[in-house]
Amino acid sequence: MIFKNKQHLVLIKNKLFSSYRNRIQLIVFIITIATGFQFYLFVSQILSDEPLTVHRPTGVEGFLPIGALMGWKYFFTTGIWDSIHPASMVLLGFAVLISFLFRRSFCGWFCPVGTLSEWVWKIGESKLGKNLRFTIWMDLPLRSIKYILLGFFAYIILQMSPSDIAAFFESTYYKIADIKMLHFFTKISLLTAATLFALTLLSFFHFFSGISGAGMLALTERCLDYSVCSARPELSEILNPAYIAADVPKYVHPICPSI
Repeated sequence: MIFKNKQHLVLIKNKLFSSYRNRIQLIVFIITIATGFQFYLFVSQILSDEPLTVHRPTGVEGFLPIGALMGWKYFFTTGIWDSIHPASMVLLGFAVLISFLFRRSFCGWFCPVGTLSEWVWKIGESKLGKNLRFTIWMDLPLRSIKYILLGFFAYIILQMSPSDIAAFFESTYYKIADIKMLHFFTKISLLTAATLFALTLLSFFHFFSGISGAGMLALTERCLDYSVCSARPELSEILNPAYIAADVPKYVHPICPSI
């Protein structure tokens, strides 16, 4: 195969890379949905006293990150692995390891929530043709929410002694935490439904792109003339925002030459 120039070769490589990422996202998302459906059948059988024909999938423990944080602290302080929800520790450990090694790759490749969010804003952008953003005075407070929540739970867990964590692990609440998580979705309250609807609606308008750091970036001093910036929106899928380094500030190349 003969390529016109270096830029053409880079675009093809990035397009193939994006194709692989999209396939992995789809596979992980399908597995997540299948796991959730299997767990729903399992819970339905144990609550109705029916014969158990479905096994409990351990993958649902990936949605118990707070318990996993407690499990890791308990493991580091006592050397004892959480026997109630052990898979939650494995899945959280995998997510943290991937994030440390490859930054946003976990959210861009493996996280089903990130995949769903990406699909929603892509649909909204394609249907509405808009890319609205928050102003800085709204962006900064909203950006800090996730860090406040993380800091809150981290502080609470760090203050707990190993005996406190062990007692919590033996509590009925923790033993059925996965079932409570399922009921959060199957027996959703009006307030929760309204909140999820509002977040989904905002995702269609792509409001959160400013918060997440997503968007086409190009630095004048680093530009390789990929022609994939605001001047060429039809090529925006070739360089996906998930590839952008988190520590690179946002800039827009003043002039993006065409291919």
